[in-house]
Amino acid sequence: MKRTAIYTAALLLATSVVQSALGQERQWVLDAADQDVFLIFGVADTNDVGVSFWCKIGTQKISVFTTVPSRTDITGTETPVELTIGGTAFLLAGTINKADQQYTLEAPLLPQDKIVEALKPAERFGLRIGNHHATYPLAGADFDGLIRLCAQESPEQP
Repeated sequence: MKRTAIYTAALLLATSVVQSALGQERQWVLDAADQDVFLIFGVADTNDVGVSFWCKIGTQKISVFTTVPSRTDITGTETPVELTIGGTAFLLAGTINKADQQYTLEAPLLPQDKIVEALKPAERFGLRIGNHHATYPLAGADFDGLIRLCAQESPEQP
């Protein structure tokens, strides 16, 4: 009986390892489209986005954007967000939106300079929104590229 349980556990573990190896992993991608610049942590060519930082070209105002699992523990449209880098917590004011049965949150980075400078050398950061907490790795996140593209002059509209 013990042997069967051990073999079953080993088989389940091996199956999950193989499935993980075959699946795509989230990565940081810097992308510009029309008037916006995005630094996205997600899976390429899918709708799988864990978190992103974005700005309108020429505004130099960066916001963080993420999905939230539900709105049950969040009241009102303005929601406090805690962005934690190392031992430093930044309190942001986020806005909750709902689209296609999914809740999203967007919060401007204020003070932007201090937050971005803290993110650049960090290995990870955390976001706490209500009862929801998530931690994201920062390896490969091109904040210098994001800042450079955000500072460019806005392309002219036809």
